[in-house]
Amino acid sequence: MKIVMDIRDAQLERVGVAVYCQNIIREFVAARDEKFEFVFLASNEMPKLSLELNKHSIVYIAPSSSSSLVRKVKWYWCLPRLLKEINADLYFGPFLRLPLSPYPCKTIFTLHDAASITEGQLVGNLLQKLKNKFFTSNWIHNVDGIICISKYCQDEFSDIFGKSIQERSTVIYHGLPYELNEPYSVAIEDEIKVIGKYTQKKHYLINIGTVYPKKNIERLIEAFSQIKTLDVDLLICGSAGVNSQSIYTAPERYGIEGSVHFLGRVDTEELKVLLKNATAFVFPSLYEGFGIPILEAFAMEVPVISSNATCLPEIAGDSALFFNPDSSEEISRAIDLILSDAQLAEELILKGKKRVSGFSWSKSAELHKKFFIEVHNRPS
Repeated sequence: MKIVMDIRDAQLERVGVAVYCQNIIREFVAARDEKFEFVFLASNEMPKLSLELNKHSIVYIAPSSSSSLVRKVKWYWCLPRLLKEINADLYFGPFLRLPLSPYPCKTIFTLHDAASITEGQLVGNLLQKLKNKFFTSNWIHNVDGIICISKYCQDEFSDIFGKSIQERSTVIYHGLPYELNEPYSVAIEDEIKVIGKYTQKKHYLINIGTVYPKKNIERLIEAFSQIKTLDVDLLICGSAGVNSQSIYTAPERYGIEGSVHFLGRVDTEELKVLLKNATAFVFPSLYEGFGIPILEAFAMEVPVISSNATCLPEIAGDSALFFNPDSSEEISRAIDLILSDAQLAEELILKGKKRVSGFSWSKSAELHKKFFIEVHNRPS
């Protein structure tokens, strides 16, 4: 089966969609499965991907995310012709994008979350929200198969666009990113150097993710100002996102600017050190489609304190201490509990190690290929 896959999102850094693309591509290529041949559509502006392609190929012709609207429209209008020339059996979009004209093969895309049509701080204005909903509805009702990254994601889209989505979709979880799956072997003196770059305190909490409103960092900072144990720092790892200005001024407003550190994007090796040595990982997000950072914390054997919103209880199971993300008091109580109860922290670490073992990219890739075959064989 010849599968054409759009891989432009693989170039993004530490964003959920990019982590998904990078890891699933690696599995598809490494599997050497004779039943599948992949043609990867990449942007001319993308760095060349270092993949041992085997029999697969990369075509650098797609517009990048920063290309003009005219070029993007032209691309999606012409894509069906390209699929026909390639003689594709199936087109797979790991993000919500489909050709604008009739396509000559079966199509599948992955739904990650409905934030662009439900989350006000990400949409911008009502007109943009309506436009996003219109195109999403059109794509969803014309695609042959849909992959959802969590049951919550599947149910949410079904509530918005109708129950027929359940019949054409499947839930396939992400795996643990490869870099976090390797044995941890950092020398103590190197750990001390890395940690010393960001904090001088023995204990610290850590949060990972793009800094913008739906991540609820401002309320986390408010909650952190209320904890009883003050000899602890809060490290926030992630690049600035949209509408994030008030988040960066929050520590000063709450009088804890000396204890909250915005690290920006941290490279993977340093991030592993910071996670491994953290007192706890705190994830106060208001909205997630999956929540990969929770798996990363489990893998690095850190107790997890998490929001109970959206898909997070589904992903974390009984391996995290949950709180209501709308309540700074609940968040601060959960932090205080972890800081004061070593036995609870150890129990969560053990549960997290067991929980994360059930998430793997090899398993995810096999389920993808099984779904490809199922959709391809469905009557047109």
